[in-house]
Amino acid sequence: MTDTFSFDYFGSTIVAESLGVNSIPSVHETLSSHCIPFTADGKIVAINVLGRGVDIPGGHIDGDESAIAAMQREAREEAQITIINPELIDVWRLSSADAKLGLSQRPYLLLFSATVESMDDFSVNDEVDERLVLAPDDFIARYFGDKHQARVMINRALGARKLSSPHQDVNQKNMP
Repeated sequence: MTDTFSFDYFGSTIVAESLGVNSIPSVHETLSSHCIPFTADGKIVAINVLGRGVDIPGGHIDGDESAIAAMQREAREEAQITIINPELIDVWRLSSADAKLGLSQRPYLLLFSATVESMDDFSVNDEVDERLVLAPDDFIARYFGDKHQARVMINRALGARKLSSPHQDVNQKNMP
């Protein structure tokens, strides 16, 4: 069973269907690549996107760039971070009534979990006005889109990173 949700993308509604990772589309079918970057202490490096709000780094795949290279480039451009150990955690099939988004030719978004290797000094750019380092629950509360979907994304990413869930009982965190 798939999870379907929608979000606003600069005035256009996009419907996303979560497909899991069993069927990975080719890079030529993939519009964008995004990551949930975790610091060593389990926090998420997020960005405040102008006109949208708090989100994760990511964006369009350029030319013949790989999905991982695009995700790493976007993390550097948007959050001024270097990420390592990416792990694919979900594939979304996107659709929209807005033809100018190009989703009929490249309908897929790849979502990764990754580790922050380093953070450079942050400077505002034409897309992002703030870099945030948030606990998972704080990220979910501040996420620009659907809070349920944010929780699903974070829990998948935490599972991939073998970190504790943001809603795990505190008394269970140190259990083997």
